[in-house]
Amino acid sequence: MSEPQLPREVRRRLAIIQHAEEVTGNVAMTCRYYGISQQVYYRWSRRYREQGVDGLRDLSRRPHHSPNATRVDVVGKILYLRQNYHFGPGTASEAVLTRPMLRASDTPRSGWATPVLGTEPRGSGISPQPTQRKARSSRQQFW
Repeated sequence: MSEPQLPREVRRRLAIIQHAEEVTGNVAMTCRYYGISQQVYYRWSRRYREQGVDGLRDLSRRPHHSPNATRVDVVGKILYLRQNYHFGPGTASEAVLTRPMLRASDTPRSGWATPVLGTEPRGSGISPQPTQRKARSSRQQFW
């Protein structure tokens, strides 16, 4: 892949590495000039040596493991209750705790249904409960 086709951040990192190696020969001065730490420079340099230009691309920041995530089967139960019975977060978690088909051991903490119900993909047909607003009195409208 030629240089003009590379993403801007990759071209910048490559320019910094080339500047340190070919122009100044001094890593500390190059890092100070470009406003990066030496640790970052050496990380990019190592990845460039090992993987080439592809090593200078941004890596995923997604965690490899999420130990506190709600299990897939529990999420399925919550979504089933939401779609078929129109349960909100409180009612869904209460139903999972009290219904025999849904074991209480599946609930890791209280209030666990709230984050699950807030993360449905768009177009799934599930919408959050509308909030009810109180009517303002005439005194509250102007302060």
